[in-house]
Amino acid sequence: MGKLPNLSHRLKTRKCCSVVTFFLIVSAFLSCGFYKESDSSGSSKFRMERMLPDQDQLEKGRLDVPLISANLSKLIVARRYPRPGDVDCQNFTISLFQENTFNPVGLVSYPGSGNTWLRHLIEFSTGVFTGSVYMDEDLLAKGFLGEKEAWDSGSTVVQKLHLKYSPAYKFPSSILLIREPYPAIISFVHFKESGHLGFAQVSTLHHKKWPDYVLGQTFNWMSLIISWVKSPSKLHIVHYEKLIADTKNELLKICKFLNVPCAYINSACFEKNMDGLFHRKTKIKPPPPAKLEESVLNKIIAGENYISNLLVRHGHDPLPVELYQYHREVFKSR
Repeated sequence: MGKLPNLSHRLKTRKCCSVVTFFLIVSAFLSCGFYKESDSSGSSKFRMERMLPDQDQLEKGRLDVPLISANLSKLIVARRYPRPGDVDCQNFTISLFQENTFNPVGLVSYPGSGNTWLRHLIEFSTGVFTGSVYMDEDLLAKGFLGEKEAWDSGSTVVQKLHLKYSPAYKFPSSILLIREPYPAIISFVHFKESGHLGFAQVSTLHHKKWPDYVLGQTFNWMSLIISWVKSPSKLHIVHYEKLIADTKNELLKICKFLNVPCAYINSACFEKNMDGLFHRKTKIKPPPPAKLEESVLNKIIAGENYISNLLVRHGHDPLPVELYQYHREVFKSR
């Protein structure tokens, strides 16, 4: 039988447990470190020695077409042609800049929320590499050259992380990417078992502890969001479902927040490469997870409602629950 990622204890939740009691139970687990940040980020896999890309991937010098301004283009230290064989992309480059060109901007999300895809969209719409507090060799090999840069070097425009807010990572500004929790949890489990493009085993998704694991991870999802919404970091929130539905407009908002133009967002190259290389293939049907009882789904929805109200209290839009798959299914069945 498949093993659930990092599930070493049983969450003591019962069907008769009220939502309030459930919150208290999982909060206790969080406070005692049952679900560790390092586990959810996959950092044990990614904290490895940094390596340089092949030099033939890079071309020293300035951009032929000004990216942001003539002065800023002088700060480019390396650039890459990501699609050299495509006539629509033959002049398109993504660039690394001198250190201290940009202020650090966290690109924060619960794992499985589409962080890598959003990095791809930012790179292809702005022509600037993104970075990370981790070091993923798979991403580096596929052209995310910002992986090799120190997260606080200022050479990349945003930096990926899956951690709760901490003063250890000094991000004056941050982008918080939020996805419906249950699909994000499923995507995260797929990644933990089979990497960026694979799928988890059916035995994992139908494990007897699956509902407990989902509830625990829902609180990881909540805990991360709460910490950043209440943090001193200037925050721009992106909802994955809105990014899917209206990609260009959501990217334009991001570029405005970053004060970096989406110089290539209307190009044929961008249009042809919106999916990126790390989207799981929709033609391959993933194994379905076990059906959750309504009591479990109700607790997930209670968590969504709490986060939605928190966002509104802090001046942000509520969660777009009308676009949430499982949220809609619960209310449709009533």
